[in-house]
Amino acid sequence: MKKLIKEIVEADENARERLQEVKEERAQAAAKVMELRPEIEARFKKEAEDRVHQHRIKLDNEYEKKSLQYSVQYEKSLEQLIDRFNKNKETWVESIYDRCLDS
Repeated sequence: MKKLIKEIVEADENARERLQEVKEERAQAAAKVMELRPEIEARFKKEAEDRVHQHRIKLDNEYEKKSLQYSVQYEKSLEQLIDRFNKNKETWVESIYDRCLDS
């Protein structure tokens, strides 16, 4: 019986020691996380800034491309309008003049 009680007491002591070790490991892990937190935050912030920067570059490139495309379209339309005006201005002036005289 004494032997059994002794074994139970030893098992309890071993379990308590193991529990204390686990608590210490958990505390060390929490301390390590707190120690690494600024580094982790900085890394994530840098990654986010890099993604934003890359997206901004992409959008700037798209803007430049669209801007050039619209500028070319505008120049074409303006040129067509000027050509049309130059081809038809005499006819239009005569038409307006005739209408004024007929009134």
